[in-house]
Amino acid sequence: MTSSKLTGNQAAVRIIMRMLSNQTLPHTLLFHGQNGVGKSILAKEVAEGLMGSSHIEKIRKQIHPDLILFHPEGKSGVYSIEQMRSLLQMASMPPFEAALKVFIIHEADKLSTICSNALLKTLEETSSDTYFILLTDQIEKLLGTVTSRCYKVRFFPIPSDLITFFLQEHTTLTKEESRNIADRSQGSLAKAKWLQELKSENLEQFLTKLFSLILPQDYSQFIQLMVGIDALLEDTNAEIILEEILEWYRDLHAFNHQAPGFYHSNHMQLLAKKAKEPLPSLEQILEAFIQAQTALQRNIKLSVVIENMLLQFACLATS
Repeated sequence: MTSSKLTGNQAAVRIIMRMLSNQTLPHTLLFHGQNGVGKSILAKEVAEGLMGSSHIEKIRKQIHPDLILFHPEGKSGVYSIEQMRSLLQMASMPPFEAALKVFIIHEADKLSTICSNALLKTLEETSSDTYFILLTDQIEKLLGTVTSRCYKVRFFPIPSDLITFFLQEHTTLTKEESRNIADRSQGSLAKAKWLQELKSENLEQFLTKLFSLILPQDYSQFIQLMVGIDALLEDTNAEIILEEILEWYRDLHAFNHQAPGFYHSNHMQLLAKKAKEPLPSLEQILEAFIQAQTALQRNIKLSVVIENMLLQFACLATS
C-alpha cells in the first residue's frame, strides 16, 4: 500500500501506511468515526497492503478467500452467536491463498455482549497470520475490554470543500450543485455520492409533498402518498431517507431559533410556513428516529416506518 484512494482523513492513511512500511501494524485495529468517511475503503486497502499486489484483484472484487467481511444479519440487527462461531472457526484455520488472512467486522457496535466476550479471547491471542479490523460509527457502544485490545484510528467528517472537489472531478454536477450536495452530506462522502446519484425528481417530489402535510389532519393524503413508496424508492438507501426527514425537523428547530445554516435550504419558504406549527422537542425527535432505524434493521417496510415515525411526531407535538 503506497497510496490511498481515500478522500479526506489523510492522517489516518499516513498512520496506517507508516505502520505497513515499518511492518509494525497491530493485528487488531479499530477504525471509528461517522458513516461514509472511508473506514471500509481503508480497511480493504490495509488488506491489499498486507497480502501484496498479486492479491489485489481478488480483494477488490471481494472474492479473496483470506479477506473475510462480516456484517450483522437478520431482523435483530445484531451479530448472532452462529456468526461469531463461524468467525472464530475461520480464525483458527490457516490462510488459503495469501500468507495471512484479514477479518473486517462492519458495525462492530452491533456485537452483543456474548459475541464480544467470545471474540475477546481471539483478539487477545491473535496469531501472526491473522488481522482483525473492526469498524464502527458508535465506539461508545463497544465493550471497553474489546476497545482496549485494539489500536484505535479515528476518522473525521470530510471537509465540505474536499467533497465539492470530488463531485466536480467525478460527476457532471456544476460547482453550485456540488457545493449544495457537499453541504447536505454533513462530512460523509458516501452520503454525497448517494445524493448525487439520486438527484431523483421522484424523491424530491415525495419529500416536498411529505413536508407539506399536516398530520393527523391530512392523514388520507398521507396514506395516498405512501402507497407505492417502497417501489418508488426501491434503489434508495432507506436509512438515508429517514435522515432526510430527521434533518427537516432539525431545520424547523433551527428556523425557530434563528440558527444559521439549513440542510434543506431549497425549501426555505416551506420551512418558514411549517415552523409555525407545533413541534416535538429535539430529544423526542431523535428518540423516535432511533426507533425508526431499529425498525428498518428488523426489515419492517420503509412506508410503515415513516408512517409510524411521523404519526409519533404529530402526537408528541400536540401532547
